[in-house]
Amino acid sequence: MSFLSLMAVTLPERALLVKLFYESKGNAAAALQEIRRLKNLRKRPLLPQALKRMIARFEKTGHLGVQPGRGRKSTRSDVVEDLATAIVDESMDNVIGCSSACAVSRHLGVPYSTVWNVLRKVVHFFRTKFVTISSSWPTTGRSD
Repeated sequence: MSFLSLMAVTLPERALLVKLFYESKGNAAAALQEIRRLKNLRKRPLLPQALKRMIARFEKTGHLGVQPGRGRKSTRSDVVEDLATAIVDESMDNVIGCSSACAVSRHLGVPYSTVWNVLRKVVHFFRTKFVTISSSWPTTGRSD
């Protein structure tokens, strides 16, 4: 329960909790009581044990936020730039003017899913949003 409560506390509130903890000479319960008084809260934002763990982590690392390395890693910016230029180069070489995510993946040695993630999140290209422009296709010469 204290883990969920700790995640709900914002970074400025964490800084205030650390300040109140040290002002109360290391008394976690007094710091939490003071934050309740200042913020007009009915319940404590977290348990005293969770505050002590947060203080221990702060003393060890010097940071109040979530440490890097948690969660899914984002795609590096140089990989995104390489993918964008490769997609443009592939479309220039192609007669129709489009490029294949699979071909770009093979050419750069990047996973296919990474190519699609970059297309979706950075370039904002979605498979379902194709727009057909009839003037770009060659005509047959018939006047039906």
